[in-house]
Amino acid sequence: MSHGSAPVAVLRIVAATAVTLALAACGSDNNSTNPMSLGSVQVSAASSGSDVDANGYLIAIDGGTPDTVGPNETITIQNVPPGSHTLTVSGVTTNCTIADGASRSIDVTPGATAQVALQVSCALRRIAFESFRDGDYEVYTMNDDGSDVRRLTTTGAFDGFPVYSPDGTRIAFTSGRTGDFEVYVMNVDGTGATRLTTSPGEDGVPAWSPDGSRIAFVSRRSGGDSLEVYVMNADGSGQTRLTSASADENAPAWTPDGSKIVFTSSRDATHQIYIMNADGSDQRRVAQSGGNDVLAKVSPDGQRIVFQSDRDGNNEIYVMNIDGSGVTRLTNAPGFDGAPAWSPDGSKIAFHSDRSGVYQLYTMNPDGSGLQRVEQGSADDGYPAWQP
Repeated sequence: MSHGSAPVAVLRIVAATAVTLALAACGSDNNSTNPMSLGSVQVSAASSGSDVDANGYLIAIDGGTPDTVGPNETITIQNVPPGSHTLTVSGVTTNCTIADGASRSIDVTPGATAQVALQVSCALRRIAFESFRDGDYEVYTMNDDGSDVRRLTTTGAFDGFPVYSPDGTRIAFTSGRTGDFEVYVMNVDGTGATRLTTSPGEDGVPAWSPDGSRIAFVSRRSGGDSLEVYVMNADGSGQTRLTSASADENAPAWTPDGSKIVFTSSRDATHQIYIMNADGSDQRRVAQSGGNDVLAKVSPDGQRIVFQSDRDGNNEIYVMNIDGSGVTRLTNAPGFDGAPAWSPDGSKIAFHSDRSGVYQLYTMNPDGSGLQRVEQGSADDGYPAWQP
């Protein structure tokens, strides 16, 4: 009997131990997920001024996965462990400033909600453009309502095709000041102009990579009459040819993730929009029309392409999906509409049009509504580019 009861006793001990361990484990899990042992953080954003970013701001706690809060919205982040944490705000456009900075310490207590108030003030964004208003083409900037126009270049030669660096501190542009078209870069106030290319052929139409480390451009240096797409480091080093189709390849523009470049090519008799990897591989046509599709720009969310086309008999602004589907005409004016450019948050498109008799700058919503003439002058203005 004693020999027979020993295994039973052992099994009972083992079973009791297992139950005890299971209960302990459950108790541990319950403590870690018990809402009363955690806290929360409520973030209230209040944005004021002009050109408030409709996409809002990214809120992260201790570098974790960010949550999005609208420009005038309140969100609550649940299940935050008690203790001291660092809250950071990102995704704020350069025309907006956060009171008290983009990083702050917060203390979370169990079962309580820590309050964080974000006060964001925004100013008008700047637009760079080329203008003939002083007798030759020079680079200018202005607020996106047409106010505070400033001339940046004064060379007496062609200066145009301006584009802001991703951090908004510099402008790359094309200049003929040395007798040949080359790519230059300068500070946003026009100082510190530096020549980046020195080839005997024409170089121009620069486009910054999203991280600001490289600039795509076009060049006729290859020995033929055709333009090709090149890329270089932001200081002008490492110039590398990406296309070689013996056709005009023009107007490169990067996708927001920096992995691809869209451009215009005449390799199919008419000018069509192509896309390739950032190293020049996998070149393929995005869409084909019976007309000329040019000056493509990818939307900030990477989903759409805005471009200029004469496919319906007149140069107008169109938009399509990144794969070429869903082509939609946005403008329908008797004049010439072209050179579209997305605003940094994708909420507006700027372009130039001669519907008033001279080329002037206009803005509109991405669906073509809300058309506004930005400024009124008696000379040609064109090729707008928004400051990030």
